[in-house]
Amino acid sequence: MKKMRLYIMALFVFVPSLAFAATCPSGYSTCSKGSNGPGGCYKLGHARCNNGAIVQNGYNYCSKGANGAGGSYKIGYARCNNGAVIQNGYAYCEKGANGAGGSYKIGYAQCNNGAVVRNGYNFCKKGANGAGGSYKIGYAQCNNGAVVPNGYALCKKGSKGPGGIYKTGMKRCNNGQIY
Repeated sequence: MKKMRLYIMALFVFVPSLAFAATCPSGYSTCSKGSNGPGGCYKLGHARCNNGAIVQNGYNYCSKGANGAGGSYKIGYARCNNGAVIQNGYAYCEKGANGAGGSYKIGYAQCNNGAVVRNGYNFCKKGANGAGGSYKIGYAQCNNGAVVPNGYALCKKGSKGPGGIYKTGMKRCNNGQIY
């Protein structure tokens, strides 16, 4: 019976009820539905209500924002950046012309106008020849949006074909056709 009460108590402390009753059991408080969550019942002294989200003690709540959907995070282990929960030791790359942004480990990558690019790599911007992307320095080059590996060439789209990338010395390009 004691285990059953502990399971029920844990349910009310950490999991918000989707359709909670107007009154909560003794020792519990009501968290009304809000912009951060559906609300529910929570045990006093173990959690708190943050605009509909039930947040366990020792945690903060990051509200939805331009960078993400928000959520709870342990105090001292992460931080909130406009809706994105960012773990300590990580930085946030804002959305930009090159990508949707995101978090990355400090010292292992950098932000390039919205694209998270690993150290030792360059970023090729979208262009007439392709969608762009990152590539390892010394192993490829950027040709107006096309990432072309060393030893390969770009065959631009033409009247004879869609073009593409081909191995130099093995194939040739003629007006978009690789043969």
